[in-house]
Amino acid sequence: QELTYLDVSENQLVKLPNEVCKLTKLTTLRASMNKLENMDSLVDFREMQALEELILDHNRLKVVHPAIGFLSVLKVIDLSYNQIVSPPKQIG
Repeated sequence: QELTYLDVSENQLVKLPNEVCKLTKLTTLRASMNKLENMDSLVDFREMQALEELILDHNRLKVVHPAIGFLSVLKVIDLSYNQIVSPPKQIG
């Protein structure tokens, strides 16, 4: 639970386990170059209040988790090279 940086890039993941949300001191989450289609498995995503960097490029995401707007210290979001049709209003 003291983990602040997690990089699970290039692992062919199709989903991230909700247990990642229990890492409440996590400041950086990198999950680039996987096969993520959505973030629905992150039920407690809103609890990741220390998250400053969310790097999810090169996946298959179509939408962004609606709780992303509640991550008040989030500074960097990389959603490039996904299948997102329109920018999520939660980020605005």
